[in-house]
Parts: sequence; C-alpha cells; structure tokens
Amino acid sequence: MKSIQIFKGEFNARIMNLRFGDTDIITPAYIPSLSSRHTPGFEPLFELLWPDIPLNMTLVSGFDAKSDIVSDAVSKGARGTRKLYLDTGSFEKKTCQTTDEERRDYLSIVHRISPDIVAIPDCTPQEDMDSSIDNQLTEMKRFTDNLKVPSALTLLFRMDGRWIAELALGRLVDAPAFKSMPPNVVGVIEEELGTSVLNRINALQALRNKLDGNGLRNVLIHVFGCSEPVSMALYSVAGADLFDGTGWYRYAYRNDGLSRGDLSCLPLLECDCAYCKDVNWRNIDRTEYLQRLALHDLCTIESYFKELRSRFMSSSVDAWLSRTSLRVVKKVLKDA
Repeated sequence: MKSIQIFKGEFNARIMNLRFGDTDIITPAYIPSLSSRHTPGFEPLFELLWPDIPLNMTLVSGFDAKSDIVSDAVSKGARGTRKLYLDTGSFEKKTCQTTDEERRDYLSIVHRISPDIVAIPDCTPQEDMDSSIDNQLTEMKRFTDNLKVPSALTLLFRMDGRWIAELALGRLVDAPAFKSMPPNVVGVIEEELGTSVLNRINALQALRNKLDGNGLRNVLIHVFGCSEPVSMALYSVAGADLFDGTGWYRYAYRNDGLSRGDLSCLPLLECDCAYCKDVNWRNIDRTEYLQRLALHDLCTIESYFKELRSRFMSSSVDAWLSRTSLRVVKKVLKDA
C-alpha cells in the first residue's frame, strides 16, 4: 500500500489516496466490517451480504476467519478486486490478551488469506503507560519478523481508559522503536479515546499533529468501531482517515447523512435509491430486506463521505461548524 496526501484542508482535514496496485481508495473512508459480536446468525448473514458489498475494502477479524465459510469467502481468489483488512478479533473475543497459541493461529490465518492490511496483535494495557507502549512495540517487531506476506501494518494501541489518550498516543509516537519502524496505520478504539466526543477530537487531533510533526504524514489514523455519521465527520476534521463498523447492516441510515435509526425504519426514509425504489415493503421477506438495507446503507455512507471530501476541498468545514450546533467543536479544534 502506498499512501499519498492529495489535499490538506481546514484544521486537520485531509484527503489521502491509498494505492493498492491498480486499486485506489480515497479517504476519509468507511470500511464495512462483518462481526460475530452482537450478530446472531452471523455465518448466514455473512454469506448473504459478503458477495454484494460494493466498496473497495472490507474488514473481518482473525477470530471470525477461523470459520470455513468466512475463510473461503475472504481468500484471495474469492474476493475479486476488493481489498481485505484483517484485524485480530479482540472485539469478538472480548479481550485483547493474546496467548502464544493464538498468535500462531493468527499468523497462520494471515498467511492463508493474504490480507492487504493486517492489524498487529494488540496487547492488554498495563498499569504503567510506558510498559504498555514497550509491550506493543515489542509485539509489532515480533509480528513483523514473522510476517511472510506484503501486507500494510496497523498498530492498534489499546488504552482501556487507563490514561489520557492524548498523552498516551503522543508518548507512543515519540518512542524510538515507533520512529525507527513506523506502521502504515495507527489504530485506536473510539470509546478508548475519551468519555466525550470533545475528548476524542482532542486526542485524534493531538495524534495527527504528533505524526505530522515527526515526519509521518503518510501514516494513517483508523478509528475502530465508529459508524456514527456526525462523529465520523468530526473525527475526519481532527485528522482521522479510516473508520469501520457494523452499523451498515444494523441500522437504517438517512440519506441526508446526519443520522441513523433502527434497522426496521428503512421504509420510512422515503429513499429513491436503487435498493429502496418501488419496493413492496409490506410483503418483503427478511432475507431481501436485510440485503436492501445493507446496500442502501453502504451507498448512503459512501455518498456522505464524498460530500465530506467535497466540503474539505471547498474549505467549507468552518462554515458548516459555525451554522450548526457544533460550534463548541469548532472552538476545540481551533484551540488545540
């Protein structure tokens, strides 16, 4: 993967081109993920949705890729030109503690399915911040030494609310081991960035400034577990590049791009997209409904990001913040 900054806008807003051979992914971007966590009947749903995902990249976990159904579907020959992002599965396992056997299993999956981006196993946060940073960077070196595929690397740094995210992430980026071998992506869990959206914006902006200040402008920031439209926009303005989540098949996104509702509400949106127009909602079965919902949502989210990138290009972020209820966010961004 080669990342090229193609535009720098207001605050930390930016547009990057991620080039994978002959495939380009323009950021900020949403990566649809499928997860067994909070998803009853995961494998049938995976089989239903996976073939029709229209975006250029999808994310699955190493935990879920142990399933033959998932592994066969995401193997290089079966996913076509779509790029694959593999994470460790700590979300699905409900723990980031990784045993030696789990590391070997994960590496085996990586070698079998050859992901385009792969997350380094994340480490359980220690009481001491510096010890946690050292552990994660040691894990990065160990994993890289054993990697046999040319995947881009994501360092997912876990904080679990133990420290102020702004301080911890700055310390991570300043560590000599990070500077000597920076990953392609720094990953953060949205809820670990702080209690409020303002804390999270501060942390992301500080991380972006620290990376840029260390000459690492091409290192991306990925906010894991974020599917909320307004939050994705604000985090992009703060300097984040990538977002992933399961919201695209668990909610119904409005085509104004500002909100989402219960997945049953798709008929109420009065949408004219190809997946909603002229549908007899009273007689539709569950399988068709879920397909239409997911495809509607992905098209809506992609349109939202295109509009967001257009706003960056036209330097209208400041005006957008000023004329909405987000004026307090504008102050936070300007004061940082």
